[in-house]
Amino acid sequence: MTENRNIGQDVQAEILKTVRRGQEAVVEAIKTWTDTVRTMTPPLSDVRLPFASRLPKPEELVGNAYDLAGKLLAGQRKFAEDVLHATASLLPGSDNDAGNGEQAPGSKAAGQNGSAASKKNGSSAS
Repeated sequence: MTENRNIGQDVQAEILKTVRRGQEAVVEAIKTWTDTVRTMTPPLSDVRLPFASRLPKPEELVGNAYDLAGKLLAGQRKFAEDVLHATASLLPGSDNDAGNGEQAPGSKAAGQNGSAASKKNGSSAS
């Protein structure tokens, strides 16, 4: 299991490194393009846009977009965890799958905290 985790981490690290190299290449290309365009266009200081001072700064737009993306990702993670929790009894090693009296790791012992069986019978566990 540890070997699989190490391999998975190595693959993730390689993917992240490759993505970062690609991003750096794009940033360099955009810098080159910007320098080229700047030599062919009039200075932006000569251009006046109405209400430009009321517009959000590009840094604010990026920050807000990533804040939203972070919240969406956190919500998706909670959703995925809730789905896993809801379907846990169907997974191998769950209480329902054991059938041999063994308790699945991380599950509560029968009768604890008002289990479904004791609630069904109208009793409560104490």
